[in-house]
Order: sequence, then structure tokens, then C-alpha cells
Amino acid sequence: MPDVQIHCRTAPFGELGGEPLDGVVVSLHPNGGGAALATGTTGAGPNDAGSVFLGVFGAGTYEVHVTPPLGAASVQEGNL
Repeated sequence: MPDVQIHCRTAPFGELGGEPLDGVVVSLHPNGGGAALATGTTGAGPNDAGSVFLGVFGAGTYEVHVTPPLGAASVQEGNL
């Protein structure tokens, strides 16, 4: 079963990746919505700067909800 690791940066990967972004709340949900299966904040507790580990989940389709600390955000390469 694959690990679910989310990396948040100040710029898309095509622009050299920017800097790690802490304080982003990320949650993993079943496809189509529903209660969060896992939630974490980048740079908090055991999470590396700009990253969050949400756990180990079976292969499938999920929704990732991203709440940045400031301004707008975009998701790139969003496959699980």
C-alpha cells in the first residue's frame, strides 16, 4: 500500500519548485467527499518543512483538500 506524502511549495515544480511552505492544512477524503481519512499540517510536529505525511492507504482515487495559510494555491501532479 502506498504512503501518502504531500509537498507544498511557493512555486510550481516547473519554476524550480520554490521554497517549502509551512502551515498548509491538508486532508485526504474518499472520492466524492465525506469525512477526512487523515489530516495534517505541513511543517507541524513530525512533518518536514513543506511536507505532510497522511498515512498509508490502498491504491485508489481520493480527494485532497488543501487550505493554504495565505492567498491562493494550485495543485500540480495530483495523482495518488
